[in-house]
Amino acid sequence: SRPTTVISPHIHEPIHHHPTISMTARLHCETSNVSTHITHGRHSSPHNGHGNSRQHSSSSSSHDDTIDSSHRSRHSREGRSSSAHNSNDHHHGHSREQSSHHHPEYSSHSRDHSSRHRGHCSHSRDHSSHHHSHSRESSSSSSSHQNNHRTKGLEKLHHYLNETLNLPHGLQSTVEQVYNSLDSRIFLVENSKGMCGGDSHVMKWENDGGSVGKVDGASRWDELSQCMEFHSKMASKCWIPTKFWLVNDPHTPAIPQKFGLCWSNSKHLTTEMEQVQHVFEHVKMNEKLNPLAKQVRRIEKYLTPEAGRIKAKKKFVSVVICTQGKTTDEEGQTGTAVRKDLEKSLVSLAKLPVKIVLRLCTDDEEVVDYFNALDAKLDCDVLDDFWGEAMEVYLHNPWLTYGIGLHRIREAGLATDLMDELDEKQLSINQIYDFCTEMFICQSDAKAGNMLPHPLKDWTAFMDRLEQLMKPEKPQWNPVKKRQTPWIDLGKLDSLYGRSKKHSDSPPRQRPARHAIHRGRQESDADSFGAKD
Repeated sequence: SRPTTVISPHIHEPIHHHPTISMTARLHCETSNVSTHITHGRHSSPHNGHGNSRQHSSSSSSHDDTIDSSHRSRHSREGRSSSAHNSNDHHHGHSREQSSHHHPEYSSHSRDHSSRHRGHCSHSRDHSSHHHSHSRESSSSSSSHQNNHRTKGLEKLHHYLNETLNLPHGLQSTVEQVYNSLDSRIFLVENSKGMCGGDSHVMKWENDGGSVGKVDGASRWDELSQCMEFHSKMASKCWIPTKFWLVNDPHTPAIPQKFGLCWSNSKHLTTEMEQVQHVFEHVKMNEKLNPLAKQVRRIEKYLTPEAGRIKAKKKFVSVVICTQGKTTDEEGQTGTAVRKDLEKSLVSLAKLPVKIVLRLCTDDEEVVDYFNALDAKLDCDVLDDFWGEAMEVYLHNPWLTYGIGLHRIREAGLATDLMDELDEKQLSINQIYDFCTEMFICQSDAKAGNMLPHPLKDWTAFMDRLEQLMKPEKPQWNPVKKRQTPWIDLGKLDSLYGRSKKHSDSPPRQRPARHAIHRGRQESDADSFGAKD
């Protein structure tokens, strides 16, 4: 029973309905074939301008060599991009039938694209002898194309943050600054048998246009696929160069281990999106291994040649590791030594200009405990699903509504450092001031000196101004209280930090125990932990 896809009338995010989700989860494991529906599909490889044909047929090690080399020559790939589609000829025939079955509008487009593609490849072979003589010109052309795409992407990002995620105008300005500092993004995606577990949840939009329902009993792959569906669509609309990297090699030419979006020219974007769909629909999860440390080291090797350029431009790469958390070595062994190896690989990767996000797809408390402890050791952000994160944020900072927009921004690697601390500790008054500034004060207001009064100097003026700033903002679905609420609960904020409290920069309460956070996640359906008015 394949889940159906609907579009949220409130946030316009495609959501899967799972009428028989437990059966679907079992079917994933029994057949080792993914049935989760993603709205777009195939691609050509990221970074690589000339090695794409080898990527589908060579071994995993040669894949790494090809992509490492092409990443170093990223600025000259545009002139070589014509050969990047050669490997897709074998693949298009199979995928076109699948794509047209789910999306009739893709069928004629795919045939037209295939025809143009064959002519394009022939043209590429006829002119291969002139490749090196034009590399300098193509490098300049590539840089110009990328700059144009990023400029247009920034314009679309503003609309996306406003219309799709309903973020406050100040936060839109904040995210746009992070976007300008983002060089590219890598999603390391676990595709082991462990992702067949049925302890996850997927979102379902209710007919009222604002409520976000939760479907329990989904497989971990269902949850991850829904997440990747959103971020692939966001990447394509806002031009975020994004690479997907499977932990286990599928060992089939039709499903590459590495694929991506927005690495060359926008005319390839439809093909790249189709590739994403094809992989997430058809990759088989028949490997027991989950060698995360090995793949983290490969990502480090992949990024190291570019580290100097990225640092010089004051940019960073977002590395989002999506996993159910139980890692193994290459022989399938588990235990303390394997976990230590993962920690060591993450520490080494963190020395590069990267931001590491660990997106967990599990409700296993032991796994969540381990990665939350790892969060304290490393400079990274550990994320649960929307409901788990919302409860953790509520336990630490109950005055804030953790809307779906905030969650998606954190998953995307576009959050500020302060946003990453929302689920880790209670913010101090100075941090609350900084956070509210990020949320509600846009760049134009800041330049005009139209700032928030500092709460340590004048609490009343701070609260009055914050109330004014929130008036035009839409209420958000609160997964803890199960209704729409304002971004900031002014009454709760005032009761915790306000006039009657002794003003200092220290938070008023101790951090809740970790076991309370797990209990809160499990009991959130009962509106627990004082969530009722």
